[in-house]
Amino acid sequence: MLEPLTQQEAWSLLCNTTFREDAKRECPISSGNLLALKSRTEFSWKNVHDNLEWNESSDPGIEQVSSILNLSIDDLPYHLKRCFLHCSKYPEDFSFKRKILIRLWIAEDYVEEKGQGTMEETADDYLTQLVQRSLFQVTLKNEFGRAKWLCIHDLIRDLILQRSTKEGLIVFSKCPPASESGKKIRHLTLDRYESDHLPVPKMTLIRSFNAFMADMDSSLLSGFRLLTVLNLWFVQIDKLPSSLTNLLNLRYLGIRSTLIEELPHELGKLHQLQTLDAKWTMVQRLPPSITKLKSLRHLILFRRQSVDLRYPGPGRAIVLPQGLQNLTCLQTLKYIEADEKMVKSLGSLKQLKSLELFGMDESILVHLRSSISNLLRLGIVSRDANVILDLEPFYPPPLKLQKLSVTGMLARGCYILP
Repeated sequence: MLEPLTQQEAWSLLCNTTFREDAKRECPISSGNLLALKSRTEFSWKNVHDNLEWNESSDPGIEQVSSILNLSIDDLPYHLKRCFLHCSKYPEDFSFKRKILIRLWIAEDYVEEKGQGTMEETADDYLTQLVQRSLFQVTLKNEFGRAKWLCIHDLIRDLILQRSTKEGLIVFSKCPPASESGKKIRHLTLDRYESDHLPVPKMTLIRSFNAFMADMDSSLLSGFRLLTVLNLWFVQIDKLPSSLTNLLNLRYLGIRSTLIEELPHELGKLHQLQTLDAKWTMVQRLPPSITKLKSLRHLILFRRQSVDLRYPGPGRAIVLPQGLQNLTCLQTLKYIEADEKMVKSLGSLKQLKSLELFGMDESILVHLRSSISNLLRLGIVSRDANVILDLEPFYPPPLKLQKLSVTGMLARGCYILP
């Protein structure tokens, strides 16, 4: 039984949240976070109070919380509200990664590039604002204290799912309700879906398709025409249909933690593609046409060893085809097998911020320093345990470098793990 706070306890909690900058304390209460963003005037605070609906019900505590949360969502600026409602597509109790969410927002065209900053930086600011309003819960932070993994409280998810349904977002959880078959669906999510039949008559209208641990046939993907986001996670399919390359609006292709073995040969036709996330798949090589993806911003590759989706085994890097220098918009490149020619071509990637290289040795390392002047994060893994890496030529490091991860034997006799 959830008991209400005493008046003194509630006021203390509210003040600690509303004036957190003065008190240097944090608190996750939504009404306090909402007031903290308002001017400290009677009119402003009374307006918040008057917009709260204290409905009588069998569980008044839940009604009050829902009223506060609804007001917090209504109070969001349009760009933040749109990004936040987008998150209703995630399954219940699902943790999602900050970087993946940011890339999805950009692919859905929810983020505008401002000034000198990138869209990724703008989207990161959006996410920070939603965290400050306690609409996101941070489940894990990175080494810099920033959110790495997040989730949404079940009550908040229920609220935004109701709102998103009106905008054409439908989530089929385990099995679809019959009432959804006649609706115009713009965004479709399959959450642990187990049915052989998908009652969606107008597949051509769907803009984004997400599947989480769903039992589905890859032929389903051939029914889309206007898709901008295709995101499969823990889906047991081993092949993508060749018709995928006809999705000329596709900006995000995610096949993370699937058993897909190869990518379509004509992948280069997807000129709008911004993100290709094939981490923990069975993909062994990339089609040469990938070097035609001039809009590609994030390329994440890591080959799994096991067909058991729960235990991928040690990952293996992938060799890139010749022509990496053509991908001038790349910001992220992981996890790639290095060679001298490829490392030299990195100098053409002026936007590159994050890089993970495998198979490094001293002959390759010596060329790396001059090719990564704008890099923020760098990971290096030696070719094998017998290779000695001398970081002397790497000094001084790039001025903007924030994180360096090295796996291998160093020339001074230390073995470093990331």
